[in-house]
Amino acid sequence: MRKLLVTLMFALLVAPRSGEAGWGPFRLFVAGEAGSLLFDELAEFTGYVEGASGQPDRAESLRYDLADASAFGFSAGLELGPDVRLSWSRQEARSHLEAFLDGREIQDDPAADPRIDIPRVDLRIDLIALTYRPQRLAWGGVGPYVRVGYGWFLMSQRRPFRPTPSRLPRNFSDSDGTTEATVGAEARWRFLRAGAELRTLHWQWDPEDDKVPGRTTHAVSPVYWLGISL
Repeated sequence: MRKLLVTLMFALLVAPRSGEAGWGPFRLFVAGEAGSLLFDELAEFTGYVEGASGQPDRAESLRYDLADASAFGFSAGLELGPDVRLSWSRQEARSHLEAFLDGREIQDDPAADPRIDIPRVDLRIDLIALTYRPQRLAWGGVGPYVRVGYGWFLMSQRRPFRPTPSRLPRNFSDSDGTTEATVGAEARWRFLRAGAELRTLHWQWDPEDDKVPGRTTHAVSPVYWLGISL
């Protein structure tokens, strides 16, 4: 699929163009981007620890989060005219899981018995999206845009997650479908493109653990990017 996409883009790039102001039926677009990922919680629930002989079970109030992280990436696609862009983007970040017990954050403790593990995770977000930038709203080469997309949110956990001695070690590595909705502003000057945007991502987190509830979770990602259109 990737080879087919590269071949198609190359064929479109070398094909003859026509139209006013250098606009043909398309232009090839590439850009680099940097920003942040600000996460909503992954799960909040109450667990129970079995009490000693003759003692009642003890409740644990737990919350799991992903730590906010810096993110870097790129996008590539086709400008199908002055107003519309079809693109594929990839955003990567390094974060770590967070756990809170009764409102207090749990720290990684390899010396504990059993060991308390709060692992780092690698994140990758791939999106196929359609951007609409109405030229009639642009002023001085700067105009607003909106974008919607669909893709995949990949979380790769580096070691098992065990926030309390009562929890079994778990690996929450997973790939889930994600949707994107974005608003931003873009500046154009000749072949250069630059922009700032606020991206929102929504995906279903499924821990595959019957003691931890899954939920639809969210992230907000402010992004700055710089690109070219050929």
